Amino acid sequence: MEGARWTAIVCTCQNRESANAFRKELQIRQKKGIICSGAVIMAVDDPKPNIGSGSATLNALISVTEYLAARGGHKVVTAEVLYNARILILLLGATFPFSPCGHAFMPAPDKASSSPSSEGTGDNQQLDAEVTMNIDRLMENMMKLSENSPPGLWIASTDMILHHPHPIKPLDMSDMKDCVCALTVKTTPQYAMKHGACKISESGEVSRILHMASEEVIKSWTKADGTCDMLAGIVYVGPSVAKSMVYIHTVPPLDACTYFGLDNGAQPLSLSLFFDILLCMTADIEEEEFVSGQSRAGPAQQSSAIMRRARTHLWNTFSGTKMRAARLPQTCCC
Repeated sequence: MEGARWTAIVCTCQNRESANAFRKELQIRQKKGIICSGAVIMAVDDPKPNIGSGSATLNALISVTEYLAARGGHKVVTAEVLYNARILILLLGATFPFSPCGHAFMPAPDKASSSPSSEGTGDNQQLDAEVTMNIDRLMENMMKLSENSPPGLWIASTDMILHHPHPIKPLDMSDMKDCVCALTVKTTPQYAMKHGACKISESGEVSRILHMASEEVIKSWTKADGTCDMLAGIVYVGPSVAKSMVYIHTVPPLDACTYFGLDNGAQPLSLSLFFDILLCMTADIEEEEFVSGQSRAGPAQQSSAIMRRARTHLWNTFSGTKMRAARLPQTCCC
């Protein structure tokens, strides 16, 4: 079997108008056989603009879980449906006046592979006759990477462009069922300082992650070959962890990350996927450092009372979860 079959592909969008457009784009690819005909296609508009990648992910996860539960005959939202599902959430990120479709639908630097894929009808050759977008190549990469993965949730940012000179290979996901796996790439210290750098322990766990880390920190994380590890914007979340992510939307103030809370009058709460939700899973983070917001790069950020409550609940829920790293060989991000 070459490539994974998705139960659902969900893209997050900043507003309903763009959600309708992006849903149609994915449906076009499904009709061409690039996406499996049995996959559920969803485009979920964020509860509010600039809600953050973490809040957008939680909102999309709840939406697709609700749909799958209803399709399975459940009368209430149950995250049990996640144990047999393979879900891909595409974070479409920000749009700009000069690029209204964002990075997802900009032309890719090179073509997606034209090799047949069992995700669709083996008709990926059609991509070669058209302009290949970044989202096309990303979905092809995701099919290969997740080929051997157990059921669970995959989250991929479309803002990152993965470049690999050789065909990408499936990851070994044999022991990832009950944990989180962050994909990383090797890069220069100078480039890592501008993005999300991470420190990986000898056992393969993610020890720390920092956004725009200082030169001093990056130097201490630099390996003997002169490179650093950088987040590739792709994460696998095991079903049990994804289940916990679904249910935290019932707890204030985290309900304000989703349409549930906003429909009940809550003020929107903006969370980052990596630097709020996943950060508390890193091995070396301490509770007060995380809850206070001091774990972000740069000067310590004093959290509001609401953010402290949100981070406290995130810590109580996820701090015992292991986050492992999977390095993508011969791959770079731009």
